[in-house]
Amino acid sequence: MKLEIYITNDGLIAVDLVLQQMYNPNLPLTEMQKVYKSIGFDLAEIFEKKRKSQIKKASLFTQKKKVKVSLKYYQAWALKALLLDMIEFLESPYQKACVQTCYQPTRSKVNMKNYLVTHKKTKKTMLFKYSVKGILAEFKINFSPTKGFIDYIQPLFPFTEPQVKEFNPKEFRTQLLELDLSFKVFWDTYAYKKGDKAKAEKFWNLLTDVEKAKALAYIPTYRNDCLTNNTAFLYPERYLGRKIFNNE
Repeated sequence: MKLEIYITNDGLIAVDLVLQQMYNPNLPLTEMQKVYKSIGFDLAEIFEKKRKSQIKKASLFTQKKKVKVSLKYYQAWALKALLLDMIEFLESPYQKACVQTCYQPTRSKVNMKNYLVTHKKTKKTMLFKYSVKGILAEFKINFSPTKGFIDYIQPLFPFTEPQVKEFNPKEFRTQLLELDLSFKVFWDTYAYKKGDKAKAEKFWNLLTDVEKAKALAYIPTYRNDCLTNNTAFLYPERYLGRKIFNNE
């Protein structure tokens, strides 16, 4: 299955410039960046070939006409991840803006679906965000991945929403979350509107997206534990400050 993206000739040039960094042997990479670097070589070839093709057609300076680029789902996901991480290699603000148009449409929070995937044994979590078409748009983790983890997860990686729903249920728990990870959603979901709201919001803003997703997902379990054990329900700022959501 393939996904088609449409970009201007200026955008094509800018993306090609970014992807050429794949051939830089001194490029510092995190462990997760190494996962999609191998895909990046294929993308660099695709966009370089497309750019040269446009030059031969003498349409390089036809700014309004958009160029179609066909990518596989995993290539589209890797392209967005690479552009987000490597856009700073571009010095021109205009070229940066051209690159941003390649991935900004998939970042609409209104139509995104968030899935929190938790390893049952280690409690390590991963946050997957999918577009309205069920294509992976963002992927975040709350831990430093090891090479063993990368080798393990690569064949199973859920590039589409149907895949994450069936993501290794024996070892992982998958939860569909609120679309909005704002403090307002937490405040309303927690529903115990006492204590220091400003302090709670400060703690909320210090959390990563993965932690925010965990904090929201754990509220029903925490509420049930308090009722079952007849223990007091913590003020919101204490729930966040102590990261009670990590106690599962």
